[in-house]
Amino acid sequence: MGWFGFGKKATYIVAVSHEGPNRLRLNGNQCRSAQIKRNAAAHGQTVMWMELTNGGGRIDQGLGPSATRLDAKELERLQRDVHLSTAFKAIVEELDAGQEQASKWYKRGD
Repeated sequence: MGWFGFGKKATYIVAVSHEGPNRLRLNGNQCRSAQIKRNAAAHGQTVMWMELTNGGGRIDQGLGPSATRLDAKELERLQRDVHLSTAFKAIVEELDAGQEQASKWYKRGD
């Protein structure tokens, strides 16, 4: 870590939220405190969340309360494939560019 935070790598939280039948949304935020991570993990609509470094490298991940709304195969597929989607990559690019928040609909099979 650099002096006064200079040179410190930014981290992001990207959460997959359940927005209704067959509707998932990716929500990304700059992670400025551990509270943001706790909020994402505990939010009632969160299916899963990931903590990422610049460029999208995973640091940590977990399931949220809405993980039970998906069947086991769907949840496994989501955990395996979500980071490969164009929506996920677009969110990481926007956060890397300095945006505080970014959000996109997640289309399965994208």
